[in-house]
Amino acid sequence: PTLSARIGGALTTVAGPPIGESWTHLVGLVTSRAALVLSVDGKLAGRADLPGFIVQDPNDDLQIGMDRGSLVGEYGEQNGFVGVIDEVRIYSGELGLM
Repeated sequence: PTLSARIGGALTTVAGPPIGESWTHLVGLVTSRAALVLSVDGKLAGRADLPGFIVQDPNDDLQIGMDRGSLVGEYGEQNGFVGVIDEVRIYSGELGLM
């Protein structure tokens, strides 16, 4: 799993370990200190400082499991997740997780 953000043209990505075929709990955060954080099954998998916050609406809608349209990362059009994604939740504000 990876979590990416492109802010002002600068790409920031954090990546976790490969996941298998069992259920995996993923959490992706943009913290109040402008950091990108990824956890896998409750363990920190990656953290990187962002150049700032997202200050304008993105070019595309939120996409989970794929990136279509104007690509965020350095990959091709065929980048989708293969598997089942269940119970997606989006929060605003601090959660105290990381």
